[in-house]
Amino acid sequence: MADEGEIQYFAYGSNMSTAHTVAHCPSARAVTTATLLNYSLGFGRLSTGPLFVGGISTVAPEAGGTVEGVLFRVQRDELEAWDSDYAEDRYVRRTVQLLARRGARGNDTYLTQAELYVPEPVEGPFPPAGNY
Repeated sequence: MADEGEIQYFAYGSNMSTAHTVAHCPSARAVTTATLLNYSLGFGRLSTGPLFVGGISTVAPEAGGTVEGVLFRVQRDELEAWDSDYAEDRYVRRTVQLLARRGARGNDTYLTQAELYVPEPVEGPFPPAGNY
């Protein structure tokens, strides 16, 4: 049974790195891989450093689109604290529907919901940063 203080967070791009997500949400633990439904991946924001120089990954609604990522469980208060960092960069948190995987080979799927940071507005496209 899940802890009542835990919520699911969908990570794409550099946030799929457990080390990166744990730096912001120390309780984070990767649960499985998942597919974000009705969104597309792009490089709609420009970063000038220090970690990335160039386009950074963003998602935007797109009927029929999909984005692959990692589903994490995190403490709600940690994700709420991360909200302020994202707000400075003009991202908003949304609840989205995902197709998550379970089983040794990940061939058993189920629908679930998770929190996701979405840029508003998307400004690119830009060439991807070299780190990608």
